[in-house]
Amino acid sequence: MIQNKLYSKCSSVVIAIFCFTSLVAQEVAQEKEDLPPLSFSVVGGLHYADYNFREDDVFDLEGTFNAYAGVALQYKISNTFGLYAELNFARTGSNFTSEDISNTNPDLPNFFGKDAIREYIINLPLLLSVQYNDRFDVKVGPNFFYPIDQDVSETLFVFTDKNDFENPNIGFLIDVGAYIITDFRVGLRYLVHTRNEITATIYSLHLSYDL
Repeated sequence: MIQNKLYSKCSSVVIAIFCFTSLVAQEVAQEKEDLPPLSFSVVGGLHYADYNFREDDVFDLEGTFNAYAGVALQYKISNTFGLYAELNFARTGSNFTSEDISNTNPDLPNFFGKDAIREYIINLPLLLSVQYNDRFDVKVGPNFFYPIDQDVSETLFVFTDKNDFENPNIGFLIDVGAYIITDFRVGLRYLVHTRNEITATIYSLHLSYDL
């Protein structure tokens, strides 16, 4: 009698596991059928760049508004997860006022005055996309950037390395967005990258349109 009851319970568990596995398999298969293999989009946006230097007692920096534009490619692994790659061209920079410290250190030049940093950069974000539902998603991952041109005052090179503005680097990016209408997405981005003496924090209003 006990063996029969045990057999009956085991059979019920096996049947339940089999049914659950079948349902999951069907759902995954249906997800794969519904997913396009790739999606393309054009992107652009406005961003506010905030630069900071280690020599905060010398430079008084002010953030600036700039813009960027590019293209993107997304591959959906499932209805929840995907891989996202973007290539964009951006103009960024900062305004600053430098203090006169020549009186405290005669070896340094008198460079009191206002000046600016202007950088022209190619960005390549490679992100993991997490789709919360049909409307909202989050993207996060590294941002590779390559400076192609810059207009930087020689004043800065008293305290910073010129290579900071010329060498490629890697930053961190997070993007939280939503589809306002079909194929049109609006996102808020936070990007930070640090070089030897410089940390740039960039806040963006990101727009994209799926082709």
